[in-house]
Amino acid sequence: MGSSISSLSWAPDGRHLAVGMHDSLIYIWDVERKCPTRTLRNVHWRSSRVGSLAWKCDNILTSGGSDGRVVNSDPRMPSAAHVVQSYRGHGPGDICGLKWSPDHASFKQLASGGSDGLVHVWDARNQNQWAFRFKVAARDASVRALDWCPFKGCLLATGGGVGGDGKSNGSIRFWSTQTGACVRSVKTGSTRVCALMWSKNSEQFLSSCSGTDQDHMTLWDYPSCVRTGELVGHVAPYLALSPDGTTVASATGGIDSTLRLWNVFPPVPKPTSRALFSGSYHAHIRSYFQC
Repeated sequence: MGSSISSLSWAPDGRHLAVGMHDSLIYIWDVERKCPTRTLRNVHWRSSRVGSLAWKCDNILTSGGSDGRVVNSDPRMPSAAHVVQSYRGHGPGDICGLKWSPDHASFKQLASGGSDGLVHVWDARNQNQWAFRFKVAARDASVRALDWCPFKGCLLATGGGVGGDGKSNGSIRFWSTQTGACVRSVKTGSTRVCALMWSKNSEQFLSSCSGTDQDHMTLWDYPSCVRTGELVGHVAPYLALSPDGTTVASATGGIDSTLRLWNVFPPVPKPTSRALFSGSYHAHIRSYFQC
């Protein structure tokens, strides 16, 4: 790789990793063989940075570039035909956030956040026009903070700031992508919301905020939007959740350049085992066969 890495995304199969580069290339790595199996070229304009990646399924990879384009690619296809869909609506500039709605949603929707301060929600059945468009941040503030609620497939959380709501404070908003309405909003007290993440195991979400006296990450309950905890000392634009849904990895670049692991969310409750028969019933069966 002659360029630097600008984005990563694991495929749902857990065996392949998509790697976006600053020079517009996208590599598909086989993590078991420890080598790239495919290079996707000409997805974005030459010299465009691939700032975000998201898998729709095992075979469709969505990428956002600094050319303002959102593109679906099929790595199985030959190089001349691997681009299968394009979503057009953002202005020139970075596509900083991409998230597909949960698998249990009635139909797939894609949320894309850009440096134009907008979030677009696209219906996978119609790539030519966005279903909804939300103003989240000022034009000079990139929208990376967005995530779909795992227990309500049509609920999207977005984070803004730097004048995104007409004021100086950052805010988190919750949108119904069935109606396009903002169903709830909460002020964070910070200048900017850098990242958002829903819990898989509980009705909670985590926000990473900057611009206060002390950078921090905050744990919230939903739908009350009550603060239930703070993780102090790290504000990270990149958050990743462990497969069991309990541990959050927060990563930063620049001067800090640290990766931290946090035990945040509760584990999935284990089903309680129950005896099929009571002791008295077993005794009754034994006495029956001894007769």
